[in-house]
Amino acid sequence: NLSIPGAGGGELLRTVAGAPAPTAGGPHPWMTNEQIHVSCLPTIQNGSGEGFLAITPDGTRYWFNWMGAESEPELRRGSGVPSGPSQAVTALRRISLYATRVEDRFGNVVNYTYTNSATSPGRLTQISGSDGRQITVGYNGNGQVATVSDGTRTWGYSYASAASGRRTLTAVTLPDESAWAIGFAAFTNAEVLQTEAFTPGEIYRTCFRNETPLNAGLQPVGTITHPSGVVGTFTLFITEHGRSSVPLACNNVTQGSGTVNDTNDDTPFFPISYYALTLKSKQVSGPGLSPAQWDYGYVSGKSFHMYPGTTRAKPVCTIGFENCIQPPCTTAACAGSSTTTVLGPNSERTVYTYGNTFRYDEGKLKRVESGSVASPTMRVTEHTYDLSRVNQAYLARW
Repeated sequence: NLSIPGAGGGELLRTVAGAPAPTAGGPHPWMTNEQIHVSCLPTIQNGSGEGFLAITPDGTRYWFNWMGAESEPELRRGSGVPSGPSQAVTALRRISLYATRVEDRFGNVVNYTYTNSATSPGRLTQISGSDGRQITVGYNGNGQVATVSDGTRTWGYSYASAASGRRTLTAVTLPDESAWAIGFAAFTNAEVLQTEAFTPGEIYRTCFRNETPLNAGLQPVGTITHPSGVVGTFTLFITEHGRSSVPLACNNVTQGSGTVNDTNDDTPFFPISYYALTLKSKQVSGPGLSPAQWDYGYVSGKSFHMYPGTTRAKPVCTIGFENCIQPPCTTAACAGSSTTTVLGPNSERTVYTYGNTFRYDEGKLKRVESGSVASPTMRVTEHTYDLSRVNQAYLARW
């Protein structure tokens, strides 16, 4: 995945032969959905292996050739060994290649300097521009950013240990000594907790139904306080988000004549739904302000599709992998959706409808209804897309 804040990014996709690409450099074997093209660099600066060169549609180039590595939460799953431990644990690391140089089409350059090894977290220490400007980044003993300076002004960052043992940002001090107060410790501590060990005979989840989190009622609250005293208060909750028309294809299904499958240890090859910490409300209050609050509601349709030969008792797609991954729904007539409803402080009401159909319209904004609680559809905006995958004046697939 490519991440360029403010410019785009997303999953790297193999470029189709003959698709338009930059004329300079290359070849460009990868691209993103936003037509950022990616080619190879022969080396990286702090280790072995190749780097990446990305070019955005406006001609800006990014050299990704400094490596860093960070620990990720462990991957846990049932061991499948009756006499052994209930879980198998796999340690994970996230490997990143950071940008060392950015150059626009006019030749203006920004360079980024790091001091970490290839096997440790990224440590940016300096940003310098071809116009002479420079930013220096300082760190505390825990490896967190402590100061940022442009040579005449300095910003400071303060942290504390949260109840979980994780470090959490508590304040940002501005050059004039005023400060933002960050009260996000509850978010730093928050987790979605699932059952770690299964008891035979009890139903926790199946391939097509998620287990309800153990802490489903969790609603952490965080605040940000502006130097003027204005406070933003944010409340999260745990809710389920789903996908529509997902092919039912499950792993770890016990098969064979006379065998009875234990659905508790089945897992969907294509996730049908998931639980996540989600924004429930936000409020702004402070000196001289009437409190203003926004409340968020979510309805997420979810459904699965059983290809021939698939049953609930044996949820295995048997028509071959290439056929099992095909989207069952590729028209608006069968497409599903999810909605987010926002109620504003003056009875404003806005409903956003997104496509959530497997490999068809996932994530596409389809409809926006704007109005008030009393008149909910004072304005409606519809978005339509050509999802036919048929070549027109442009290539259907790049």
